[in-house]
Amino acid sequence: MKKLLFCSLLCAGLNACSGNKATTETIEVPNTDSIAAVETIVELSPLEEGEVFLKEQDPFGEVVELQGTHITDIDTFIFKPKEPFMFIRDSFLLMKSYSAPFYAFRYLELTYIQTIGKEGKGPDEFLVPLISPSHDSENLAYLLEGSNGNVYALGRDLNPVYLHNIYAGQKKKATE
Repeated sequence: MKKLLFCSLLCAGLNACSGNKATTETIEVPNTDSIAAVETIVELSPLEEGEVFLKEQDPFGEVVELQGTHITDIDTFIFKPKEPFMFIRDSFLLMKSYSAPFYAFRYLELTYIQTIGKEGKGPDEFLVPLISPSHDSENLAYLLEGSNGNVYALGRDLNPVYLHNIYAGQKKKATE
């Protein structure tokens, strides 16, 4: 019954949109039997070996000799962070970045110390790194791997030490 009502409304709507045309148009189609198909073939000149110059000039312009400076200082650190989160604790500036899990710098000089952690899906690797400043005197920060729930303490030696898993003991929810 609903299909019949829908079809009748659709037909009525199409008839209303088409309007009443009193005149009929005729379209003349030309006879294709009498028209000869003309195909023009353009011949290209054969390729020539050798160098090609544009109007008696070098196609790449003049040669420019570049001079570079090789950076050899071990405290030089060049990077482009994406959405960094950073904080200062004692004389360390700790920064989370998406290009590497964590970076450590000396605060006043802003010299690079080391990269903390590795990016990956393996054990003790970070896929979704999070960092939180520590409020106790033993640790600088706490590191959390968001995908598996592992929590690490970061001491003054800048080596992460596994503490516990925040998801341990929880039952996994069934997905529907």
